[in-house]
Amino acid sequence: MTIKDKEHYELMDAFEKTFKAKQPPRESKDLWHRSIFYCNGKLNNDFVMFRHGYMLGKSIGTEATP
Repeated sequence: MTIKDKEHYELMDAFEKTFKAKQPPRESKDLWHRSIFYCNGKLNNDFVMFRHGYMLGKSIGTEATP
């Protein structure tokens, strides 16, 4: 998944719904490649961890598929 994929945007939406963050201010897309997605540092760190967990779960699920 890259930051330009539809999957990334869907993951951001899922994160915001999960953490009940009502339209948190997102950073400029120019900063996303540096893992800076949200203006709030704590929220940004939480999203980065959420994204890593998602990617790990996805890779484990892929490995388990015969």
